[in-house]
Amino acid sequence: MDSAPDLDIRGHLTGLLAGDESLDAFRRWFAASIWCIEQLADDETAELAFAVENRLAEYSSGYITETQLKHALLPLLEHHPVVPG
Repeated sequence: MDSAPDLDIRGHLTGLLAGDESLDAFRRWFAASIWCIEQLADDETAELAFAVENRLAEYSSGYITETQLKHALLPLLEHHPVVPG
């Protein structure tokens, strides 16, 4: 069973990739929500958060474009899709 932080991350990723949430809004939410994720969540959720954080860092550093960022984030949802409640 997925944890609440895991579902939050996946839900916001889904919104970002579907175009329902802007990249700026996602980045603000993510930065505020995961600052101590390793203390709040299980290892799988922390791994997901760090994977997202790494991809955002690549984007922020100019190594990848926004389109490339979204393509890099998509596989993070493919293994554990968000199922509407």
